[in-house]
Amino acid sequence: MDTSTPSPTIRLPEHHLLDVSGNSNDNSLLDEAELKVTRDILKHFENDASGITADLAWNDPSESKQPLADVILTEIKHLRREGLVASNDLSVARDLIVEMIGQPDSFSILMSDYAGQPGIFADKAKALLRYLEGRAKFLELLPQTCRLEDHISKLPPSRRPKAPKSQPVKTVFGYVTGIKIGDSWKGRKQITDVGLHCRPQGSVHGRKEEGVFSLIIAGAYKEDFNTGPVITFTGVGGSDDTNSSKKVAQGSKISIDDLTAGPRASNTENCALVKSASTSKPIRVIANPDANLSFCRNTKGFTFIGLWKVSGSLVHRNKKNVDVLRFQLSPFDEKTRRYVLKNIPKCLASGPSGATTPAEEALADVESDDGNGTIVKD
Repeated sequence: MDTSTPSPTIRLPEHHLLDVSGNSNDNSLLDEAELKVTRDILKHFENDASGITADLAWNDPSESKQPLADVILTEIKHLRREGLVASNDLSVARDLIVEMIGQPDSFSILMSDYAGQPGIFADKAKALLRYLEGRAKFLELLPQTCRLEDHISKLPPSRRPKAPKSQPVKTVFGYVTGIKIGDSWKGRKQITDVGLHCRPQGSVHGRKEEGVFSLIIAGAYKEDFNTGPVITFTGVGGSDDTNSSKKVAQGSKISIDDLTAGPRASNTENCALVKSASTSKPIRVIANPDANLSFCRNTKGFTFIGLWKVSGSLVHRNKKNVDVLRFQLSPFDEKTRRYVLKNIPKCLASGPSGATTPAEEALADVESDDGNGTIVKD
């Protein structure tokens, strides 16, 4: 699938623009080196469709005297001046910064998301997060942000841009128009751009009052696996052994409620997953080849693997004596089930001594498909 959708440049409201022409009073205080750093950073984001603000705006501009672009630029400039971020990693730094702005506990959530994750990208993110730790409290206490299109919709009609927008990120349940099961993208930013998954960095996008809209399985936890069309998925923070509030004495019992409510509450993402278990609403799931899922071994990049529902949850004590939440995900609809069964290697679908397994029996029903959801048996 060709996912390179043109994204027209839309002029931000004036309070999101930053004057670096050298004519403003603020810029007159900058020395030449400072101005060069500023211009280099902004030049980088000229080639980024979502800009330095990642297509975000203050939810209520009256709550901040400083434009959001200025806040993000200041944080990135500090990293650049100290040599803590390479020029080709500016977008990674931007994504981490915007994830923390106005979001309490976002630093610890991001650290949990990346703990134990393999790969160069995860290593860069973890290194940058360590540098940003001292700024986390400041960023988390800032006003909340919203998607730029939500901000624009609040503007008077005369101030709204007339240029067409790329498809907004879905904060609702279900499929995204124009995207099919099995479609793939090279990077996580593209998943956000096409509307599949809202969070540029986090693995779970949801609200504890409503449930989970989308999640990514990318090999963060070795304990994740599938048995036929059922996935066992570790909740957020499953590899974090630094959170003493989760450590318990061997033999003691903890319930799911203990980890999602009260003083021992886990994070918002896990609460949202538990909520999804009670509502059975569909969750968009994206996986990559690093996910320990047999039907994803031949995928390329990040692949949309359909709609799933949380069909079970339990508290699991891992080898580090830490209680973590684990969830079972089952296909929400027949399209998803057929996709999974078609892509499970036949050698894994067979039981011991050639015995037929439930997965193999189901696979026989989906050996061919006319492309319109109608099963055609040979």
